[in-house]
Amino acid sequence: MAQLLARVYGSYRLHPLAAITRLSVLWTLFVAGVMVALHVSTSYIIAQIWSAPPCLTAAGKGYFYVGNIVGDLLGGTAKA
Repeated sequence: MAQLLARVYGSYRLHPLAAITRLSVLWTLFVAGVMVALHVSTSYIIAQIWSAPPCLTAAGKGYFYVGNIVGDLLGGTAKA
């Protein structure tokens, strides 16, 4: 396999660099990055909205962070 890669890409060490140049790989990286960014920003914003003193305690705010993560994991496994 290494010889085939060396023939195609010049060196098997450059194989990841050659893979990144493919449009499908770039699109997948972009979409994954956007999804992670949206998850983090949503978790942070929801927790900040409900963190006003009469609404939640510190533990309650933590449950909002964990709730988003659990929802993402359940949605991801149900989708797969």
